[in-house]
Amino acid sequence: MREIPGYYYDETKEKYFKIPPSSTPSNTAYSIKDVKRRRDERDETEARTRSRELRKNRIQKSPFLEHALIGRFLVKEYGRRRLDVAQIFASGLENCEVLWHTFWEFNNTPPLFSIKHRPDISPSCMDAYMVCNDVLYMARTRNGFSTTEEISSESSRVHRFGHSGESTSLSIHQDRTMLAMTWLAGSSNAGIGLAHIPGTFSGSLDDERPTITFGPGTTHGQEVDMWTSTPAPSASSLLFAFGSSHGIITVDKDTLNASWAGPNPNAFHQSPRGVFALEFLANDPSVLLSGCRKGILNITDLRTPVSNQDEDTINHPGSITHIRQLDNHRILVAGLNSSLCQYDLRFRKLDASTQRGGHNLVPTRPILQYPDFKNSYVQKIGFDVDVELGVIATANQDGKAISLFSLHGGQLIKTYKDTLLREDQRIKCLIFAEDVKHRLKNIYWESNMAFKRWAWVGDTDDDSIGASNPLPRND
Repeated sequence: MREIPGYYYDETKEKYFKIPPSSTPSNTAYSIKDVKRRRDERDETEARTRSRELRKNRIQKSPFLEHALIGRFLVKEYGRRRLDVAQIFASGLENCEVLWHTFWEFNNTPPLFSIKHRPDISPSCMDAYMVCNDVLYMARTRNGFSTTEEISSESSRVHRFGHSGESTSLSIHQDRTMLAMTWLAGSSNAGIGLAHIPGTFSGSLDDERPTITFGPGTTHGQEVDMWTSTPAPSASSLLFAFGSSHGIITVDKDTLNASWAGPNPNAFHQSPRGVFALEFLANDPSVLLSGCRKGILNITDLRTPVSNQDEDTINHPGSITHIRQLDNHRILVAGLNSSLCQYDLRFRKLDASTQRGGHNLVPTRPILQYPDFKNSYVQKIGFDVDVELGVIATANQDGKAISLFSLHGGQLIKTYKDTLLREDQRIKCLIFAEDVKHRLKNIYWESNMAFKRWAWVGDTDDDSIGASNPLPRND
């Protein structure tokens, strides 16, 4: 049908619908974001249909390759790689127990959270750290993930920092047992919170040490939004780094003093705009990777303030939302424009033969891409990586499902749809977490007043938390 400006044609209902103004809530039917999602889904369906039609006339894979005995010999003779460990892990995943909670604040806003196994207290004890708006919750369950136990605000440590706003990040510094959170406070004196985590041998969540609240100040502008945080490596003199709409803030490990990285903005120096992702290099703790709204990834040595022209950069095809270091040389970068790429820090050549990024930049040539990754418009999306297993877990852009990718192969290997999510809910945070020592990590996410666990059970009959057989390591 013919496109009419300001209207969207619904092929199912066979009629036009007027697109409401941009101020309309994003979850409204036929809003600007909803129309973009519908068009992306339509384009994706059409692309899959065209791909199936093209494959019909191509050479088909021999059915003998699937044979248990003959196929294995042929695959070996063809020189194909052995089965990816990520595929083995994904094939053994099952949706396991849930841990219910009664934090009413989470009813309409999904929290950001982290889970820590506490074997020093008891074999099945776990701590959960949750942030929602300006509120921090620390909860403990001594029976692991059991459907008979519920954690509630009455048995938890709760702290409100003030200047309520949407939560944007949660980070934990394991060596210093400190937690950092950021939120959109709308104030120059708030937006960053620091709190101590109960000590290793503490049996209680009570902690007399004070929490710390501070904001970006006014030296970099009157309206500065805090977007992300990351803990510094143990060898660094810093404790945390924070990304904002106007640059990067660092916190000293010993004094807890906060300062802007680099000189104040002037005619010769402009701070990076819209820093949505941060990652320190573990092998070089003075080097910080920062991903910006325009798709530029800055590689900055914090020991030497430099101008933008002297910084090393990587041009990503879309606005950067997540950065993960894989080893001493490789990093994984996720962003909008459905871009998920691996880069080698030693070889950063521009790829002029590819399509330019969302801000007309010539992208850097990646060493591996993930073509089935889809995220066109969601800046805060659940995302985590288990380097040992070689698995990437990410929430879909509609926030209703989780997709697993092979870190080393680039292919989509499994998708799980959460059918209990309400229409206005989405998966904002997911993590790999170890709940039994020396066992495989499981995937956790918050859904409809409960923490859910997607665990690898393999062929074991052990009913303990996270029971699993060991998998071979990726080389």
